[in-house]
Amino acid sequence: MAIASSDAKVFVLSLRNLTGEEMAEIFVQAIERMEKFAQSNQSPFIAKI
Repeated sequence: MAIASSDAKVFVLSLRNLTGEEMAEIFVQAIERMEKFAQSNQSPFIAKI
């Protein structure tokens, strides 16, 4: 409910048991696709990485 009412664009990492370094690398590799998705989809949304 909070995401919908705040009009947020949320990306979540769906993998478990990763180090901070591994998580950072996944986000670095995904950033361009995340930006394109965010620009072409209305908020609110929750997207899985």
